[in-house]
Amino acid sequence: MTDWKEVRLGDVLTESKIESTSPNIESRIRVLLNARGVIKRPIKKETKGATKYFTRKKGQFIYGKQNIHKGAFGIVPDELDHFESTSDLPAFDVCEDCLPVWIDYYLKQGDFYLSLVQIARGAATKRVQPKELLELKIPLPSIEVQKEVVEHFKSIETEHDELKSELTHQQTLLKKLRQQILQEAIEGKLTADWREKNPDVEPASELLARIQAEKAQLIKDKKIKNQKPLPPISEDEKPFALPDGWV
Repeated sequence: MTDWKEVRLGDVLTESKIESTSPNIESRIRVLLNARGVIKRPIKKETKGATKYFTRKKGQFIYGKQNIHKGAFGIVPDELDHFESTSDLPAFDVCEDCLPVWIDYYLKQGDFYLSLVQIARGAATKRVQPKELLELKIPLPSIEVQKEVVEHFKSIETEHDELKSELTHQQTLLKKLRQQILQEAIEGKLTADWREKNPDVEPASELLARIQAEKAQLIKDKKIKNQKPLPPISEDEKPFALPDGWV
């Protein structure tokens, strides 16, 4: 690690303040929370002339002043080149000695960005201003090492996504299995063999009759209140054929 050094973010980032001459409501940028990157902002109503917008370029580092400590930061993707944001989402050109994604991964590693709440300032709403952010120190190896580390992280992320996808798939299968078991239990398929070997078991009709008699006695003794009887189930309402002895 002899080629590693420690630098201020201000040594590798330069704030971009190119004001848009023709603001376009369809070209707005949004930075997602939880380090999920930068996307196109949904179109919403704006007050004309009330807010300044600045042009953002692909490869710039961008963050939300109010929510960077909640993961609102990322790199402007190619498809959002020359999109716009307000000064609440400042963007920075990255020097050629530093990969933009290096900064992105550094802030994400171990959820480091959560600690940035310590440099947020303000009364009602706390914000992290560029001045404070650019004082942050980060390790910076050579470009070659940066590329190797970034590729390693990307590989881990790919494996994580694949495992997450497989877990979701298995959970879906498990849910279907539970539903199938419940359905077969309701239809009497799980106990078919047992019932065939035990034909003398009390049928459900007798069990229900005994329950109704006990309930009637409880009502007579004023231990429970009388309730309206449940409406009978018609043949058309039965979703499947009931086994013999089921009611």
